[in-house]
Amino acid sequence: MLDLPPRFVAVHIRRGDKRLESPYVPADRFARIIRDLNKAPLPIVVATDDVAVLPELQTALGRDWQVVTISVGERPYDQSEFNRLPTEYRFEAILRFITEVEILRRAEHFIGSWTTNVACLVRYLRSAVGTTLVEP
Repeated sequence: MLDLPPRFVAVHIRRGDKRLESPYVPADRFARIIRDLNKAPLPIVVATDDVAVLPELQTALGRDWQVVTISVGERPYDQSEFNRLPTEYRFEAILRFITEVEILRRAEHFIGSWTTNVACLVRYLRSAVGTTLVEP
């Protein structure tokens, strides 16, 4: 079972092959929104397809904020690469993805990008309550 704090802000940051469709949302834009929404630092739980964004977000937020990830993976997501993986691996990855979506849904506040299907799905599952979607 995941050891999540009782109160946290969730952020979905899409990178990987998304750059082919739209520009990335910079980590500092997410950081500004997080600081504006929270008077006291809450833990930030990040779901991302590229864990390289975590130090960027931590730097943009500063040392008072705890940034953790629920994501795994060493490489940014690429749909065409994913499609070539063995069925068993894809099944496990989809189960992890569904778990991440549920964690994002349970957050005190959720922040994502309008350009990602994941953020729009989470917004829908939360009935848009406590949700901020940003433009790239």
